[in-house]
Amino acid sequence: MKKFLKISFIVVVIMLLFPRPVYAYLDPSVVTYAIQVVVGMVIAVGAVIYIYWRQAKQKLSKKLGISDEPKKELEADIEFYQSTETEQEEIK
Repeated sequence: MKKFLKISFIVVVIMLLFPRPVYAYLDPSVVTYAIQVVVGMVIAVGAVIYIYWRQAKQKLSKKLGISDEPKKELEADIEFYQSTETEQEEIK
């Protein structure tokens, strides 16, 4: 393994020290493809970071005894309004 890494490093250094000119045309479709690749990589890295963040947060909250769920508020009982006979007559 070390021999492979050493040879790979030497090859990369030689390639960087003696570059060859390359003549190529980059049309707009290549640029948009490159942008799509970069955006895809950013989204993938963000998803991985989010997954590990949630796992770490859950383990830490479990260890510290902190609940992730917000406290639920109880609503007041529903009160029904019953109109009197005089109010019903006023509506008519």
